[in-house]
Amino acid sequence: MRSLPAELRTFYARLGVFAGGFRATEAAEVCETESLAAAENWLATLTTKFLVTTDGARYALPEWTRASARARLPEAERERLAGRHLTCFLRLVEQEAARIEAAGLPDAGERFREEAENFEAALTWGLVEENDISLALRLLSILNYFWKGREW
Repeated sequence: MRSLPAELRTFYARLGVFAGGFRATEAAEVCETESLAAAENWLATLTTKFLVTTDGARYALPEWTRASARARLPEAERERLAGRHLTCFLRLVEQEAARIEAAGLPDAGERFREEAENFEAALTWGLVEENDISLALRLLSILNYFWKGREW
């Protein structure tokens, strides 16, 4: 880790906020990179160092790596990033919900299923830990609408 540039170490530590996988666009937004291209370059570097895995579209930190990454951040930074994570996934759900409704699709689709762990983490931070109940309830209400009565 020490051989990585400071900016890349910070980016890596911030990735610990994600549960399950994530896309480069979410990493750029939540981790506050200067651009999507910068996030993609840093993710590629971390992948070659085996700190991040990818299937080509989504990235993930192995659980042991995620715990290590999170531990590198001060508590205040973890809290701030958890708020950004909740906001990012609320925005994603709102956009996907509008797309699903406009297309007349019968269910929430693969995108909602692949983000289930991130939704759970965002809801836990917002509701259970009582950090941003208002945003978490908005997220929960949209998810409930699309998942009610469906297997996911």
